[in-house]
Amino acid sequence: MAIHRSLVIFAIVALKTPAISLATDFVVGDDDGWKLGIKYEDWAKGKQFFVGDTLVQVQCYSSQCVQSEGR
Repeated sequence: MAIHRSLVIFAIVALKTPAISLATDFVVGDDDGWKLGIKYEDWAKGKQFFVGDTLVQVQCYSSQCVQSEGR
């Protein structure tokens, strides 16, 4: 019974590890960043988002840029 339980736990960890390591960071708007006038629906077309991916928003004001991340 103990061997069976260990095998099940190992299988769960082994199956979850690749999903975590394949997570991608997406900069919203790419080089244009996060600002008015960008069609984000067009930006998102053709991209596949998965659980664990991060959306990075970069906003620039004058000469300063602020970066925020959301999952």
